[in-house]
Amino acid sequence: MKKQILCLFLALLLASMTACASETTDTPTADSTEAVTEAAETEDPFPYTSHLPDADYEGFLFRVMGEEMRDHHEAEEQTGEVINDAVYERNMAVEEKYNIDLEYEILTWGSGDDQIQTSVMAGDNPYSLVTCTHLYLGKNLTSGHFVNWNNIPQVDMSRPYYIDDANKTYSLGDKTMLLFGDYMDSNINCCWVFVSNLRLLDKYGITGLYDVVDAGDWTIDYFLSLVSDIYEDTDGNGTRDVTDTYGFVTDTYAAVDSLGRSFHMSAISKDENNYPVLDFYNETTVDAYSKIYKMYYETTGVYAINAAFTQLEQAFIPGTAVFSNQLMVTLYGEKMRDMEDDYGILPTPKYQAEDPGYSTHLDGTFSAQMILVSQPESEFERTGTITEALNAYSRQIVVPAIYDTALKVKVTRDEGSTRMIDYALEGRKFSFDSFDEGSFKLSPVNVLRSNIQGKKDSITSYYESNKSSCEKWIENMVKAFEESQ
Repeated sequence: MKKQILCLFLALLLASMTACASETTDTPTADSTEAVTEAAETEDPFPYTSHLPDADYEGFLFRVMGEEMRDHHEAEEQTGEVINDAVYERNMAVEEKYNIDLEYEILTWGSGDDQIQTSVMAGDNPYSLVTCTHLYLGKNLTSGHFVNWNNIPQVDMSRPYYIDDANKTYSLGDKTMLLFGDYMDSNINCCWVFVSNLRLLDKYGITGLYDVVDAGDWTIDYFLSLVSDIYEDTDGNGTRDVTDTYGFVTDTYAAVDSLGRSFHMSAISKDENNYPVLDFYNETTVDAYSKIYKMYYETTGVYAINAAFTQLEQAFIPGTAVFSNQLMVTLYGEKMRDMEDDYGILPTPKYQAEDPGYSTHLDGTFSAQMILVSQPESEFERTGTITEALNAYSRQIVVPAIYDTALKVKVTRDEGSTRMIDYALEGRKFSFDSFDEGSFKLSPVNVLRSNIQGKKDSITSYYESNKSSCEKWIENMVKAFEESQ
């Protein structure tokens, strides 16, 4: 029955692609018709999966450990909800192609790292693949609990369904222990973007933003010039509070995190051997922090809530903020869909116009894929084949459901926003320290939260106080990693 359903789905998908490709407003000439026919015959309708090898694993139970957060691991049945159904179809496709059964153990968020340690220390091999938030993986990474993905057959990290910048950023030496790809859709859902209230843009005479973005001129300075004077005491109580109208409403916790990576605040770079070195205090970092401080404490049109993830409900949805910044995943939530005012989506502004592109910060809860060292080497080929298929089918089926349907059709309310989402996802940036931010105090996240919440106008003293401990963190981390190999 599953094979019949899968064949029907693939046939419908192919028919849909052929129909879309053939739509045109003009009647084609004979030559163009021949060209279209030839292209239709040669173009691969499944570009991300057609190269996958065939294999029969005779009903093998492929167990995946995950966490409850922002990834879609499983779907028990089709419900008509676009992402759920895409996940169901992906899993079914992989099961049928390789004659396996996927089984998931989904833990509460934040408990995956302890379960990894417990399994490895016991010498157990309960999971073929482990997937959980990368944020707390430091102790397992440096304890040698993961297999090097470079040694896994069939996994080709040059394929477009893997995130090249992330896989390079979190590698050490010649080893890649954490794998980032489209199977974990938190790598999309955790992106930060800016949103704009279209009614208020019109009210305050702000026009042409998408053209500004396209031209590469959407910078923090340009943004501040728009919002600096937008303030109205909406409730008339003579006090600045969240019920008033502002140019920009943000927060001092999660939302402030999103600015550091976009403004090139660095923490760590890599040496010639691909090992980390401290790279924090420089002219760009100091100036970027100064701009963020100015935004928070010297700009009349900005209001910062002292709590995480609340500006959406408190200011933006009610229509009292021209701009706000939000996680991508919140945009296809029910509350945003019910918002009365129309809104637009924008990438986070650049640090300066000369930057080659827009840089997007991801909330730390995006996930990695790992193989535990307790897995026998004899299973690596099978694990690599299925992992490759899960990522490939995710790009083929799930990513379009999230990106082209949930985000670009259901979420966006104007044509330009769909183009802006492209900028945001193309600009995803990562930082080596983020898998252990709690211990590394010079992470941009720690620097911004600590100093912005403390209303510090300079980060010099903070840097001087934490430089030695961060250099020691790097030294100890490298030493522990090398000794574990």
